[in-house]
Amino acid sequence: MPMPWGPLPRCQRREILNKRMPFQALPSVGSVTSLWKSVRSLLHVSALARSRRDTGGLGLSGSLNHQCEGIRMAREGAVTFKGTPLTLAGEAVQAGQAAPDFTVHYFADGLHAVTRADLVGKPSIISVVPSLDTPVCQVQTKRFNQELAELGDRINALTISLDLPFAMGRFCGAEDIQTMRVGSDYQDRNFGQNWGMLIEELKLLARGVFVLDAAGTVTYAQTVGEVTEEPDYDAALQALKGQL
Repeated sequence: MPMPWGPLPRCQRREILNKRMPFQALPSVGSVTSLWKSVRSLLHVSALARSRRDTGGLGLSGSLNHQCEGIRMAREGAVTFKGTPLTLAGEAVQAGQAAPDFTVHYFADGLHAVTRADLVGKPSIISVVPSLDTPVCQVQTKRFNQELAELGDRINALTISLDLPFAMGRFCGAEDIQTMRVGSDYQDRNFGQNWGMLIEELKLLARGVFVLDAAGTVTYAQTVGEVTEEPDYDAALQALKGQL
């Protein structure tokens, strides 16, 4: 379509163009991008919901299943740190369920792994602490080490934190920790996420205790509500000894 300006000066042509096509009313590139991201997210969530509905909430596989889990796996306010509410990643482990998989590492003339499979065959206790470099975590580890000494090799006893394996080894050597084995979740925090114990804001493990029977079923689970407080030693020890 020919533009009706003929021999008009350039400034008047621009004025006519602006009146016909008000570019200032068009959205910016950033706004369009933001809008498209919002629409794409809505379409994605809709697809996830439709797939879950079609499968009855089961049978999702591959990355779709992983993304669905990622949407629901967060528990806001599950624990506090000095009164401040914090979020735990992953679902809470409950008594009666099979112990989730995990792989943690310790140092003894090189790095070695400890997995869930290594605990099968004996009743086990897993003591979870934020860091062995803090007083409460040290007290917890030394208390269990002392209380469990009389049970000897009839049980598995494991302390898990995000301390480096080398630091955990130094602590055990300095404090003569012999009953409790240690395992570091430093590589990918798979224990923290699989067991619902990873504090998202701090990227540390929450405090807790789990007891497993010889078949690997959880028989006792405690996530300490206030991270700076000690766990219920008596309840955990009673649950463990009840498996013998």
